[in-house]
Amino acid sequence: MSRKLTHETTFQIGETSVLLKVEFGFIPYQPATGPTYDCGGEPACPAEVDINNIEWSLDNPITKTVQWHSIDGAMFDLISADDELYSELCQAAVDNEADAREAAAEARYEMQREDRA
Repeated sequence: MSRKLTHETTFQIGETSVLLKVEFGFIPYQPATGPTYDCGGEPACPAEVDINNIEWSLDNPITKTVQWHSIDGAMFDLISADDELYSELCQAAVDNEADAREAAAEARYEMQREDRA
């Protein structure tokens, strides 16, 4: 099941550093499953990132505003194929999942605490 996420990062294009906003789907790593009576098992599936949209912006320190511009075509393909960006998106998705689990656990704890009071 793919989750939709957004991540902002800086990216070097030539000598210019731009701010990127990347919208992507993430499918986490699935470990191999062993054989059962009904099935011979399933192989492991690596984590997968599917980039849906990329926007760029240059920081404007004078006005403190950010104006986003869409990226498409060859530049989209070039940025999407960057291994460092792919790794960063995978890590951001894993961190996001860990934060969501922690928030859910804390919410459950608070609910149980309120029930006991």
